[in-house]
Amino acid sequence: MKKYLIFMFVLLFWGSQDMMRAQNAESQNRKHANEEQIRQHQSNQMVHVLMLDDATAAKFTPLYTQYLKDMMDCRKMKRNKGNEKGLKGQKQDLTDAEIEARIRNQFEVSKKMLDIRESYYDKFRKILSPKQILKIYETERHNADKFKKTLKDRKGKGKLKNHQNQGDSN
Repeated sequence: MKKYLIFMFVLLFWGSQDMMRAQNAESQNRKHANEEQIRQHQSNQMVHVLMLDDATAAKFTPLYTQYLKDMMDCRKMKRNKGNEKGLKGQKQDLTDAEIEARIRNQFEVSKKMLDIRESYYDKFRKILSPKQILKIYETERHNADKFKKTLKDRKGKGKLKNHQNQGDSN
């Protein structure tokens, strides 16, 4: 009987290790969407939100996809310039000149994003009504807020796991 219990315990332990390995492999094999897929998904979502007919959607989709690409490129520029010379984080270690350069970069990127929005507004206006264009901007803001909340929740869960792991080791 004792041998049988030990054998069952070994099987359970071995099986749980295989399941944990499978979960880790699955999470590592998860494919992330590339930028093109993200833009396509956002364009499809916007067509659905705006309830566009097929003809309008055919005109709108390539224009909105290009708009998203231009905005993403602008955001990349902001990230790349902000992270030069190891400036990511560690704000207290920055010199006044580096801080001023960051602030001026933020102004530059904000102006460029505004220019993009203004130029595409005129293009969207040829296809959509002002109410529909407003709906685009509201949906973008809502999605950005939702994305920020998701990131915040993920960071919070990571901190919670780290805190629990530290508590377990004590």
